[in-house]
Amino acid sequence: MAKLETIISNTISILKAGLVTTDCQVNGPEVKIFVKERGFYADACASVICAAPEFAHQDSAAITNPFLVVLLIASPVDRLEVSSLYGLYESLNSLQHYIVIDEARIYVEYHPRLADNKWGYQAFYGVEEVIKIPSLPLEISVAEIYKEG
Repeated sequence: MAKLETIISNTISILKAGLVTTDCQVNGPEVKIFVKERGFYADACASVICAAPEFAHQDSAAITNPFLVVLLIASPVDRLEVSSLYGLYESLNSLQHYIVIDEARIYVEYHPRLADNKWGYQAFYGVEEVIKIPSLPLEISVAEIYKEG
């Protein structure tokens, strides 16, 4: 199974390659997500902004308007933390998609914001599967996320 650093690197590369023809900007884990309404900083292994970036309190390392967020589960504790953050992320008006990747097994969740402002859910268990994000010209191969070397 691919290691944490490999999964993060692969995911960022996939996003950058898939969004190269757009005005979207891909960020790595060094950029935090700030939820203004809750006064809370959260981590993501990657994020995408498709508008002018908005920063938290003049902090260029924390954005407030992600369009897409990728979260990584590296332990059972992370699973609990990520599930508790769903509502927090979902409260961001700019957020349209979030993806959760499990490091320990081949498992990826995709959550798109639906027309009624509710959230959808799709689970991907096989390396042959592809996550299609219709509002972006983006397809993410599960195999590429977990590819080693």
